[in-house]
Amino acid sequence: MARSSTSLWATRSTTWDSSPGAPVVSFQRVPEAKTVKNRLHLDIVVDDVEAAAHRVVELGGSVEPDAYREYGFSWRLAADPEGNEFCLIF
Repeated sequence: MARSSTSLWATRSTTWDSSPGAPVVSFQRVPEAKTVKNRLHLDIVVDDVEAAAHRVVELGGSVEPDAYREYGFSWRLAADPEGNEFCLIF
């Protein structure tokens, strides 16, 4: 069953499926127009950030080695082979 949630800031929306192993997808607004930054930024929740980072690199992407921590979340910035950024949330 898919559910959705919007934060108090009205800048982020999260959709998830309660089925085991289903992905959690969050959408986050950014105030600036597209220049170099993605207009759509995916935050992907993972159980094992090291395994997920390894898989991203294995598929031709890149992952920054250092984690960011803010507002109770931890993440690592990643990019696909074309440079489109996304975050691995853990």
